[in-house]
Amino acid sequence: MSTHAVNQFEAHAQRAAAEPGWAIKAFTEIAGLGVAAMTRTVFYTVLDQPPFETSLPQLVASLPEPASEPPDTDPQTPSGTTTPTSDEADAAGLIDWLAAHPERWDPAVLPGTLDLLANVPGALHDVDDRVVRRGVSRLQQMQDRLIPILGAHSTGLAVLAACGLLTHPLTDPASGEHTEAGQYILGCLEHALTPDAEPDADTDD
Repeated sequence: MSTHAVNQFEAHAQRAAAEPGWAIKAFTEIAGLGVAAMTRTVFYTVLDQPPFETSLPQLVASLPEPASEPPDTDPQTPSGTTTPTSDEADAAGLIDWLAAHPERWDPAVLPGTLDLLANVPGALHDVDDRVVRRGVSRLQQMQDRLIPILGAHSTGLAVLAACGLLTHPLTDPASGEHTEAGQYILGCLEHALTPDAEPDADTDD
């Protein structure tokens, strides 16, 4: 910094200390050396203030009101948690029921059902059929790796739970409604595992 600049800085500092009401001229933008695009967006679009001339009190006064918290529609849901969707709740209920009633279902049915979904053309559209087969293949790999470690029943529950990770959209051929690959596979597995049982009707046996 040059001697002249140092002297100017010292003179301005002394004047600012002696005259608290003295307004110091704000630094302005240098042509060709402007602020970043994001900074310009925040100041000119959100705050509606020039970025260089705006003081801190002006900046605070220009801030928009904070967004309100979304209403909690379920008083039983703790703050910070989300209420599961109906599909998630159905899957959780099925898995809970199967875990509580291991004698009511045969895990040996699971591999055969997955093989059927993987190898036999179904009623799905061509693209959806490929999506389901790809998802089934991943579940089969998971099944093969877990059975020696967890056993058939625990592996079956893990495979059913993993269906929720297969979120590729498709169209249910029975209802014509939009669903996800995992939900479609889960429905097929549930039908094969519990053809005569009603998980929602009996939880005390």
